[in-house]
Amino acid sequence: MSWSFVLRSEARAALGRLRQADPVGARLIAAAMRALSKDPRPAGVHVLCNGEGLHRLHLSRPDPNTRTRMEYRVTYLIDDEQTTVTVILVGSLPPRSRRR
Repeated sequence: MSWSFVLRSEARAALGRLRQADPVGARLIAAAMRALSKDPRPAGVHVLCNGEGLHRLHLSRPDPNTRTRMEYRVTYLIDDEQTTVTVILVGSLPPRSRRR
């Protein structure tokens, strides 16, 4: 089954900013979003609110320059009745040493 895919304007803008700052990370997120249209509940997805269909996908990749892990999030809604995936937010997380 193929799912319809909607990218909210906030997510589109965030992805555009990420493309400028981190093109490799933006490609990783874009590939993950394309995969969601085929399987909106991949292994490792976190259900944030099952009743509302809110999910979060965690992505990461090694950064060869700093030897740290770059981490990203995709937050999206699944509408089973309409077979639609709506991406609400995308973005990168600061390095673990900077998190509070």
